[in-house]
Amino acid sequence: MPAYNAEKYIAEAIDSARRQTYSEWAMIIVDDCSTDGTYEIAMEYARKDSRITVLRTDRQSGSVWLPRKEAIEHARTELVSPLDADDYIEDNYLEKLLREKEKLYVQAIYPTMYRMAGDTCIPLMEKSLCGKSFIGKECVVLTLDGWRIDCGGGIIDKNLYMQTFEKCGVSLSCYKDEILTRYLLWYADNVAFSTAKYIYRENPDSITHKVSAKQFDFLINHRELLQFVIDRYGLGSEEHIRAAKQNFHGIADSIRLLLKGSYSEDARRYAKTQIRESYRQVDWKLLWRHDSKWYWFALRGGMRAGMIGMEILDALKSVKDRLK
Repeated sequence: MPAYNAEKYIAEAIDSARRQTYSEWAMIIVDDCSTDGTYEIAMEYARKDSRITVLRTDRQSGSVWLPRKEAIEHARTELVSPLDADDYIEDNYLEKLLREKEKLYVQAIYPTMYRMAGDTCIPLMEKSLCGKSFIGKECVVLTLDGWRIDCGGGIIDKNLYMQTFEKCGVSLSCYKDEILTRYLLWYADNVAFSTAKYIYRENPDSITHKVSAKQFDFLINHRELLQFVIDRYGLGSEEHIRAAKQNFHGIADSIRLLLKGSYSEDARRYAKTQIRESYRQVDWKLLWRHDSKWYWFALRGGMRAGMIGMEILDALKSVKDRLK
C-alpha cells in the first residue's frame, strides 16, 4: 500500500484488509512523506496488528510507483496484492482471487474495479471477461487508447513484478504505474479477471487531481507507451495506431488543462515542455488516416496554434451541444 496524504480514507482501506475471510496476509504500507496524519494512522494500526508493517520514504517521490515498488521488494511472500490507501476491497476479496488464481493457473489475476459515484459503485469492466485466462501480450492491446480492462489491485506473482522492475526503469512520473501495468501484462504468460470487488475512489486530494505540474506527467507515460508499442508491435501496426492516437489526444487534453486551470508559471513552463516533447512524437500522416480531421487541423500548427485551435473546437462543440 503506497500512501500519501490519505488520512481521510486509509483507515477504511486497512479495515477492509483486516475484515478479509482469508486471514494469512501481511500488509506493508509505505508512506511517501505525508504532510497530514496518514503516517500516524498507519502506525496506530501497526501497533495493534502484527501483520501490518509501516515504512517511510526518505523523501517525497511524488509518485505511487516508487512507494509501491519499495513495498513489493520488502515483501517476503511469493504473491503480492496492491491496494491503494484511498480504495477498499470486499470481505472475501483475497479468498476469491486466490481460489480463482489457483484454478486458472495464471501469474496474475485482476478484480473488477468499481468506481465510487456518491453512494453508488459502478463496475468498470464487462463481466464477460471474468473467469477466463488470457495471454498477457493479448491484454496489452486492451489498454491502448482507453482502458477496456481493469488492472488495479489483484494478486500477482512477486517474481513477475521483480522481472518487470528490471525492464521498466525508474521514473518519478506519478503515472508510472500505468506503464508498469503494460510491462506486467507483456511479461505474464497468462492473466485472468475476477468478479472480486475492488472499490476505487477518485480522491480530489491525490497527486493526479491537484492543480500542479504533476498533472501533465501523463504525457511522459503516453510517450513511453508509444515507444513500448513500437518496439514490440512495429510501426503501422494496429497497436501502434492506438498508442499514437493516445499520445495525440493527450496533447489535446493537456492544452485544455492549460486553458482552464490556474497553474503557476513554473507549472505552465513544465507543461509546455512536456507538450512540445509529445508533439515531436506525432506521426501526422498516420493520424490523418486514422483520427479526427477536426483534431488534426486544430493541432497541426504547433502548440501556440493548437491552443487557439482547441478553443475554437471546444467553442463549436459547446454551441452544438446547446442546439441539441
